[in-house]
Amino acid sequence: VAFIDWEMPGQDGWATCRAIRALGGAAGTPRLVMVTAHAHDALAQRASTGQDLPGSFLVKPVTAAMLRDAVAGSHGDNHPTGPAAAAPALSPRLRLRLQGMRLLLVEDNLNNQQVARELLEAEGALVHIANHGQEAVAVLGADGDAFDCVLMDLQMPVMDGFEATRAIRQQPGLARIPIVAMTANAMASDRQACLEAGMNDHVGKPFDLDHLVAVLRRQIHQAPDAMHGGPVALAPGLEPLVQAAAEAAGVDLHAALERMGGNQSVYLRSLRSFVAELATFPAQLQHHVEQADVAGTRRLLHSVKGLAATLGATALSRAAGAGERQLAGSAALTELADVGVAARMAITAALPALAGLVQTLAAPEPAAAAGPASALEASALAQALHALGALLTNSDMAATDAMARLRQQFGPALGQALKPLDDAIDALDLSAALTLCAQLREEHCQ
Repeated sequence: VAFIDWEMPGQDGWATCRAIRALGGAAGTPRLVMVTAHAHDALAQRASTGQDLPGSFLVKPVTAAMLRDAVAGSHGDNHPTGPAAAAPALSPRLRLRLQGMRLLLVEDNLNNQQVARELLEAEGALVHIANHGQEAVAVLGADGDAFDCVLMDLQMPVMDGFEATRAIRQQPGLARIPIVAMTANAMASDRQACLEAGMNDHVGKPFDLDHLVAVLRRQIHQAPDAMHGGPVALAPGLEPLVQAAAEAAGVDLHAALERMGGNQSVYLRSLRSFVAELATFPAQLQHHVEQADVAGTRRLLHSVKGLAATLGATALSRAAGAGERQLAGSAALTELADVGVAARMAITAALPALAGLVQTLAAPEPAAAAGPASALEASALAQALHALGALLTNSDMAATDAMARLRQQFGPALGQALKPLDDAIDALDLSAALTLCAQLREEHCQ
């Protein structure tokens, strides 16, 4: 396997991939994995040109679990072995309703991939990602028995969900694998189109976690399970501030958290990624308009519509959806400039308040001035930091939940001393977080 960065001086990753493939040789071409910090739209635009794509992509920051999945996927091996194959560690508030369920998630949007993967893995599922329909067809063709169910997005570059489903159903042995459509279009005609293409069920975007779990359990003939963790309450000292920030941003925060099973850490990471990506969209829209690229504009607006709805930014989602619908039909080109202006204005207007909500959610809890902890508190803090350090050492994403519990328990005593560690974990800089974790033990647990 060759891991290749996208942007490099002299020869970028795409040219490097082409050159490696041209080498050939008796041993064959190595599996190629593109590593990039580029956002979804850049990948989708590159894919839409019809170029020969690498076997898979990794989006920075990269974790050990992402590396494992990329290697497994590049070899068509969906049965990873050893410790990495174990189900992810579980927050105590949740029951594993999808324990051991093997899911193929077919989704081109990187933020949607992140949200769905984290929520499904937190329920015990083993998730493999295909970035578009053609990749899904290849993965299932290599080993159709590796999965219990397929979650299929409908609008994707290279090959959409309808075409991919029809191709899957034509392959021997794949006629009965459950395929569940995921789409932002929830009309009865859309559901019927999914069923006619060979899909078994349909869930809308933004999906509700409990509903999605129920659909998946039904499709693989498991009994319904009504138990769920329920929403995680915001820290009492922050709730008024967070609610005010959410209202200023036009975000229905409680509805968004409920859809995510109450997982506030997943929501914060997703919102932060969305805000960073959203900041690049006005320039991308302008470029699409200047190039008279109706399809590219619609694809970007579709992305904004779905992501904003998932995160509770309903007004922004509606504005993007209106622009997407306006570009449908033969007269789309004449309306492209107007749609582009309206969309850029909506995004530019929404960005400051959304960024403010990120800052409020990420802020440390109000606390009294930090002082020396009692012997009992120091012992408990040492145990918590030791457990967190073990998760960080193993690059285990359960560290995010452990950090949330540590912040809730010891935030009032430690105050701002926790912020660097919290920021490092939130940015998935696990190496820095491990160092900061050790420093906290030295400073506060002796």
